[in-house]
Parts: sequence; C-alpha cells; structure tokens
Amino acid sequence: MKALTLKFFDVLERNLSLKEFEKWLYSLEDSDGLKKDALWKAFYNFNYGSKSGYEFAQLLKNFDTDEYALYKFENTIKTILADGNLFRVVRSAHDFSLRYDYPLFSVIGDYDYELQNEYQSYESTRQKLASTAESLLQQWVSLRTAEARLKLLKGKIPVQHKLRLAPDSAYLRFSGKLWNFWKN
Repeated sequence: MKALTLKFFDVLERNLSLKEFEKWLYSLEDSDGLKKDALWKAFYNFNYGSKSGYEFAQLLKNFDTDEYALYKFENTIKTILADGNLFRVVRSAHDFSLRYDYPLFSVIGDYDYELQNEYQSYESTRQKLASTAESLLQQWVSLRTAEARLKLLKGKIPVQHKLRLAPDSAYLRFSGKLWNFWKN
C-alpha cells in the first residue's frame, strides 16, 4: 500500500507520468491482498485513456493530506537543490500554501514573485532560493519524526535562518502599491 501511495505522489509531483503509473499499476502482483483494497480498485478503474492529470489529482481525497504535504515538501526542496524547474516548483509551493494550511510552503512560494519579475536577476534569485532550501533541508533532516516535521510545516516550529526577501522585490513593491491604492 505504501508503494501505491508513493507512486501516486510521484505522479502528482510530475516525477512519473500517468502512462508509467498505469503500466506499474497493471504489473502489480496480488501481494498482501492489495487488489482487494478500495484504493487500489479506484486506481485500477480510473480511465487513463480519456482522463486528464487534473482528474487523476482528484484522487488525492483518498489520502491523508498531511502525508502528501510531507512528501511534497521534501520533493520540493530536493528539486530546488538539484536545479530543477524552479518556476514550476516555486509556483506549486505557492499554490499549495494558499490552498492548504501549511505555512512553510510560503517560504518557498514567496520566491514566485521574484522569479516572475523581469527586473530581478534570475541567478541571484536562484542562489537565494537555493540557500533558503539548504537551510530548510538542514532543519528538516534534524527533525527525525513525521510528527515533528508536520509541526514545522504547520508553522508550530519556527524556521531557522529564514532569508528575507529584498525590500525592492516585486512582491513588496506590489503590496506597497496595493496598500496605497486602498488607502486613498
């Protein structure tokens, strides 16, 4: 069952395609009565030929969101440190922080504004993001249990060595302009 969960999360994080997941699913043996499980049946009965990734992601409701958040955060940090697709990873972290109650994702998601700003140096933003990710990974690894890591994700443990966005960042300039607009 754990393997099925991890493969599903891999698809959601775009580490595995839907086709690869489908092939893997159909190749499974009936070990540990897996094929009697309702979740396996939901995946098995999913129409991979005519459904989209969005509809596949709707199967997330069958999982514990905390478990997915733990997986997603570690995958996000590793992708950043491996110089993966920063735009996609940072936007995904930003969206996840807005949709669910995991404030730690906003530490990464806040870089979305800097990455989108054409006046900011991509390289300097990438370096700051990598530095933040490395600091977060050290703190993440120091927390040995899933419960402690979940507390960090939910903001119950403060983030150590958090880099602040530059005062001239696009986000801060935009929020200042928005405030002046509403104030007047």
